[in-house]
Amino acid sequence: MGIEFFIMALILLIIFNVVYYIPNKLKEQEEKQSLYLKELYIRLSRLESKIDEIIDYNDK
Repeated sequence: MGIEFFIMALILLIIFNVVYYIPNKLKEQEEKQSLYLKELYIRLSRLESKIDEIIDYNDK
């Protein structure tokens, strides 16, 4: 009786991890990476605009 319960609990835990937990963790990680890339893009745009301002100022 005890070993069957343990095996069933283990199978349910594996199914839970594969169906729910792992996909949610992957989605969270993807969202974090997406936000990080957006932040990098914003910083790059700011740097480009600063460089353009400096170049325009020096051209005058």
